Amino acid sequence: MIKQAGSESYQVSGTKSERGPTTETGVSEGVEPEPKRELEIPMEDAALVASQTGVDIETAKEALRSSEGDLAAAILKLRQT
Repeated sequence: MIKQAGSESYQVSGTKSERGPTTETGVSEGVEPEPKRELEIPMEDAALVASQTGVDIETAKEALRSSEGDLAAAILKLRQT
């Protein structure tokens, strides 16, 4: 926020996303939910998780998918099991 000459200005950045007003149930009217895409796991990420946890690449990829690509969460999940 920038205050200048008695007015407040806001700058917003990111990708554009539009949705309709929500109903009492919390669901937007007239807007279809985006289909869930298959998360593509980079081999470098899977290799890092595998090397940090001692599991094979496929197990590392599955942990990354379940943590939505979050490296730290995937490593912690595999270390706890």
